[in-house]
Amino acid sequence: MNVLWQKKTPRQWLIAASFLFIALIVLPACALFGAAAEPTNTPRPTRTPKAEAQSDPTSTSQPTQAPQPSQPPAPTQAPAAPANTAPPPVQPTLAPTAAPTAAPTQAGGAILGQIETELQKIGLSTKTGHLGWSSESPISITTQSYQGTDNQLIGQNLTVSDFVIKTDITWESQGGLAGCGIIFRSSPKLDKGAQYQFLTIRLSGFPAWDIEMWEFGISQYTLGNQLQTSEAINQENGGTNTYMLYVKDKAFTVFINGAKTKTLTDSKLTNGVMAFHVFQDSGSTTCTFNNAWVWVLK
Repeated sequence: MNVLWQKKTPRQWLIAASFLFIALIVLPACALFGAAAEPTNTPRPTRTPKAEAQSDPTSTSQPTQAPQPSQPPAPTQAPAAPANTAPPPVQPTLAPTAAPTAAPTQAGGAILGQIETELQKIGLSTKTGHLGWSSESPISITTQSYQGTDNQLIGQNLTVSDFVIKTDITWESQGGLAGCGIIFRSSPKLDKGAQYQFLTIRLSGFPAWDIEMWEFGISQYTLGNQLQTSEAINQENGGTNTYMLYVKDKAFTVFINGAKTKTLTDSKLTNGVMAFHVFQDSGSTTCTFNNAWVWVLK
C-alpha cells in the first residue's frame, strides 16, 4: 500500500482530492434536492378533491329542475273568485259613516246656544273660550263598598286650567252619608294624585258642599276651612240638582240650581284632568250626571 500511495503524482493527488470534494459536497447536495423534490409529487392527492368538487355541481344541477313545481300559481288564481264577494260588504260600511258625522254637528250647534245663555248669567260669553267636552247621554257611577268611591274621567286627553262646568246630578243612596262631586285640576292618577274635589253631601237635615284638596288618597285640607251649606240643595233620595263650577286662576265659584253660593280660593294646583265622582260611607250610592258640558276659558 505504501508503494501505491508513493507512485501517485501531485496531479493525481489533485484529481483524487477533486473527486473526494465532489463526493463530500455535491453528492449530499443532490441528496438534499432529491429529498426536496419528492414532496412536490405529494400535492397530487390535493387534485383529487377537485374532481369531487366538479362532480357536485353536476349533482346539484338536477335539484334545480325539481323547483319547477313552483308552477302551481294556478291555485292562487282560484282565490281570486272571492273578489266578487268583496263589493257587498263595502257598500254597507259607507252609509253608516256619513250619518253619524252629521248628527254631532247639529247637536254641537244647539248646545253652543245653551252654553252662551248660561255663560251670560255669570258675565262670560262663548267668545272667551271653546267647548272642551259635552255629554251625549247620562253618565251613572255606582259604589257599593264600605267607604267606597269611584270616578269617571271627563273627556279624552282633556287637561284644563280655567273653565266652566255645568251638570245636572241625580243621587240615590241607601245609606246615610253619601254624595256626588267633580274632580278638577287633577293628576292623571285619580286615586292617588293631587287634585281638587268639589263635593255635594247627601245627609238628611244638612245640605252641605265643599271643595277639598286631596293627595295620596287623603283629604289634605278644606278650602275656607269648613263645610258650606245651601238651602238650594234638594236632598231627597232620587232628587236632582244643577251645579255649575266657575274656575278662574285661584278663584272657584259655585252655583247651585241657578243661585250663586260662595267663592273659595286656593293656588296650589293650576291645571289637570277632570272626572265625575261618587262616595259613600256604606250601603249603595249611585250618582247620575246629565246635560253636562265643559267650557274651556282662554
